[in-house]
Amino acid sequence: MGGGYLGFALGGSFLPALYDNAGWPVSCLVAGGVTILLSAPLLTLAHTDPSGLIHAVTPVTQRWRPNLLWALKRREIQAGIAMIIIFDAARRMTQGLGALYLLDDGVPLTIIGALNGIVGIGAGLMGTVLGNFCVRKSGSSTSLTFIAIVTSVISGLASFAILLGHRGLPLFIMLLFLESLVMAAGFVVLFSRVMGLTSPRQPGLDYAVFQSVSAVVAAMAGFAGTSLAGKAGYEAAFACATCIALASIPILKLLQKPFEGG
Repeated sequence: MGGGYLGFALGGSFLPALYDNAGWPVSCLVAGGVTILLSAPLLTLAHTDPSGLIHAVTPVTQRWRPNLLWALKRREIQAGIAMIIIFDAARRMTQGLGALYLLDDGVPLTIIGALNGIVGIGAGLMGTVLGNFCVRKSGSSTSLTFIAIVTSVISGLASFAILLGHRGLPLFIMLLFLESLVMAAGFVVLFSRVMGLTSPRQPGLDYAVFQSVSAVVAAMAGFAGTSLAGKAGYEAAFACATCIALASIPILKLLQKPFEGG
């Protein structure tokens, strides 16, 4: 998770600055080239198993063939999917709105890129550590509720900061840092919780299902957030996310009740 946020931060800081100076064609070509370059070493991993873990499987695991339909029929996977949708909706709704608001407020793209880098790297890595600490200290179920509460507070304060206009800009930038921190912590906590619902026979396939659902939620909630911001203003989008985050708290508790102890 930390590596993922490091990638987000580097891309979100370098590419906007490159676009600002060289335009879309160059920045897109550079992004594609870097992706190919960083993916090349993975080709060597497909033919090596230095740890021996790939082949250290039991006969039962070797006989079992992962089955998507069987996964979707399991009560645990259905509950995990519901948790991801409920928990991620508010967070994904506002995830991309911060940079858009700053851009519309007149902040130069290069500065936004620099902020993305500083916020993304610092908050992302701190958030992964915080999420891990929360899970180890309080358990994933309690941590989910805590993150949902904090998300609602941050979204509410962001809406207030936007209403203040330029006077609220320092507060809004500080909230962007906190939002990124809580976003990273939330990913750790959420997947710690739902991975406890996977089957030992096919944890990889179950994880792929959860990640796919998370990606769909990100696309749909992000579209809803930007559409609402375009029609009713950024403050309305953040206020709506606050309400969704608050509503998610009792629903998450209800979904987790049959699986307490995970």
